[in-house]
Amino acid sequence: MHVIRSLVTLTLVLTALPIVVCAQEDSVLRKKKAREAFINGTSLQLQGERHAEAVLEFQEALRYDSSATILTAMARSYYALRRTEAAMDAVDEALRRDARLADAWELKADMLVDMGRYDDGLAAYERIRGLNPSKRQLYTLGRLYEPRDARKAIDVFEELMAIEADEGVLLRLADLYRRLRDMEGRLRSLERAAVLDRRDADIAQDLVVAYAEAGKLDNVMNLLHTWNGVDDGTQRVWAAAVSGFLGDSLLLQLYPDTIRAVAVTIRNRFSDSWQLLSMGGILAQAIQDSVLSDSMFVRAMHVSRGSAEPLMQIASTQISVRRFTSARIVAQRGRTLFPNDSRFPFMLGAIAQEQGRIRESIGFFQAATIIDPEMIEAWLQLGLQYDHEGEPDSSEAAYERVLKIDPQNHLANNNLAYALTVRGTDIPRARELAWKAVQQYPTNPAYLDTYAWVLFRAGDADRARTYIERAISVGGNATHFEHYGDILESLGERDRAIRAWEEALRKDPERTYLEEKIQKNR
Repeated sequence: MHVIRSLVTLTLVLTALPIVVCAQEDSVLRKKKAREAFINGTSLQLQGERHAEAVLEFQEALRYDSSATILTAMARSYYALRRTEAAMDAVDEALRRDARLADAWELKADMLVDMGRYDDGLAAYERIRGLNPSKRQLYTLGRLYEPRDARKAIDVFEELMAIEADEGVLLRLADLYRRLRDMEGRLRSLERAAVLDRRDADIAQDLVVAYAEAGKLDNVMNLLHTWNGVDDGTQRVWAAAVSGFLGDSLLLQLYPDTIRAVAVTIRNRFSDSWQLLSMGGILAQAIQDSVLSDSMFVRAMHVSRGSAEPLMQIASTQISVRRFTSARIVAQRGRTLFPNDSRFPFMLGAIAQEQGRIRESIGFFQAATIIDPEMIEAWLQLGLQYDHEGEPDSSEAAYERVLKIDPQNHLANNNLAYALTVRGTDIPRARELAWKAVQQYPTNPAYLDTYAWVLFRAGDADRARTYIERAISVGGNATHFEHYGDILESLGERDRAIRAWEEALRKDPERTYLEEKIQKNR
């Protein structure tokens, strides 16, 4: 019996062996076919315009191997073909099969952000963060946080810097710390960036301004001493230092001797640069050294060979540090010496506007357009100031003039679209104008808000909701939330509308009329 049983067992083994071998061969063949189709699909995908063919190859690959990697690749081509629903289905299936596939989470996040679902996109990128993300993926997450949550963006960028220092990221960190008024973090980031490239004038400019704002005069002077040439980069660093000094009246009061030494160095070393001579003259003027300032202004005019540029530079710099009275005197002098230069009346208009003299500013801007009828900046300012003064016809006429000169001007397109929508005079044209602005600047919250409001007034509340949510995701001011509430109310979502209005009221308590809307919808 033992012999018979052994023979039976041997027979069964020998019988099954070909089946196992065939199964193994079939598995190898299937993997080979899947790999070939996947490679073909990837190759087509990389060509940019052959995504439809790539999808067919990925579908062929899925017949033999339904891996998450293939599904993600197919989703990417679907999305390139603007088949968003199919792309989302494919990437969701990929994540069901492998929830740790970072590429799938990244693709899903990118799609969600493009769809205006900013919070969901951020949540998807956060999933990547726990999956050994690449530096690029961390950078993208930081950029997503950047416009709305500076602290989280800093956290991500600092994590990235712990992996490898990068000048660009350090400069972003410096700006984020600046937004949070964290001078220590700002200086630390800029100093790290400066160590990476000590001859980068852009970094040195930012650092010297930060030192000045922090009142670290010794650091400013030490940095300036390392920039002792006369090249363009050196001039930009010294100009940044002067701007920093001019922006801090306390420094000017406490250290007049040091400030004077800087001005004298500029006069002696940069004697052929009317730009720096002009700025140095303003610096000397700020510490009441009229002899030094006058000599530098005279030299600047001589070097420029009697051009209007030094006066423009002097007035512009004084405006930038809010010395409007001095700027006005210089601009008036420029207007007298160069009566055919439209920039001087324009500058006088800008000064009057800053000082709240709107009617006077309108007169100056009009004078600029008489000298130069093609001066877009002056027409734009006229549009803004007429709107401020409650003169919609004149405002719209100014914007129309801009569009006649430059039909693609994004600001004129946006502002005219909003004006037409508020007045309800030409909604179809307003929609066309607003879309032009959004196409040029798809992440500008003001432009997204305008387009959303035009869509809402046109009766397309669903699409309006998409664009107002995008505006909030990158901006989120009181007007955006007020419009969001109105749109949600029209869609029957009263609870969410109330929350939006409450947020608008929190951001701008003067919008007391919203209280009536809130009470009406409770």
